[in-house]
Amino acid sequence: MKRALALAFCMGIGAFASSAVAETKNPGTFVFLWTDDVQSFDPAYIANTPSSYGVLNVYSRLLNYNGSQISEFVPSLSSQVPSLENGLIKQNADGSVSYTFPIRKGV
Repeated sequence: MKRALALAFCMGIGAFASSAVAETKNPGTFVFLWTDDVQSFDPAYIANTPSSYGVLNVYSRLLNYNGSQISEFVPSLSSQVPSLENGLIKQNADGSVSYTFPIRKGV
């Protein structure tokens, strides 16, 4: 009796699980789901995670992180990373600091 009940249970689970398999309609398309909506694609107004991921996929930045090294930068739109050594960071007489980002050609 226990075997029959266990077999019936397994068959029921198998039937339920097999009905959840769906055909892939667009195998070359990546779908990413969120529980919240994108609020804006304007970088000045993003306030939630889906919006920030949307902006990262639409806009380029002046600099990017060097892989997982968040204290090291590599050029993206900029052709160089500003530093004191290359003269692209300047300390002004009034105490302010100027950063220059030369934009790479072809942008």
